[in-house]
Amino acid sequence: MIAVGVLFALFAPRLVAKSHQAIYSFSVQQPSSGAYESIDLNATAEGRGGERAGARELRLRMFVQQSPVAGSDITVDPAAGTFRYHAPGGAETTGKFDADALVGWMRRFGIGGDETRLTAEANALTTFTDQVRRDPAGAFAARQGTPAAPGEPFQLSPINHLERDLPSTTPNWVWWAIPVAVWLVGLGVILLLGRGRD
Repeated sequence: MIAVGVLFALFAPRLVAKSHQAIYSFSVQQPSSGAYESIDLNATAEGRGGERAGARELRLRMFVQQSPVAGSDITVDPAAGTFRYHAPGGAETTGKFDADALVGWMRRFGIGGDETRLTAEANALTTFTDQVRRDPAGAFAARQGTPAAPGEPFQLSPINHLERDLPSTTPNWVWWAIPVAVWLVGLGVILLLGRGRD
């Protein structure tokens, strides 16, 4: 009985599906407006085992002349459909994430260019971020080899995909406590049965 408990405590944690984190990175390049060089989009998802989870967080960053636009990171909460970023000067800007929000974000960081083309790019990027929100793994796979969808005003390419296991949230003592509890219950049953025979 003790040997079985020890084996359970040693091997049970390995049989439980581990939590993992996946980060999918995309790059928007060659925008028709020519107002910026590129926008990086990172989607972070978490799940257990082999499940394909939706994105927990999206983050975008603009680049001009091969350098990131200082402070231009915008974070999107997919569940709430909201965004936040710190505008030049430090004030936090928040609101509903949509194409208007993207155009406003670009303008706040000094991006010029034709309004019609910027709006078209923002609309296309908003549509794509919705796909990534629902299934980042599927969006990443779909874009491999097909960076440009029909009618998109830019080239959108998958860059990389990183995965890592997250530390277990179950303390090690739990795996030892379970067989001990089972052993104690079994011992109690044996003692009760022994008394009944007496």
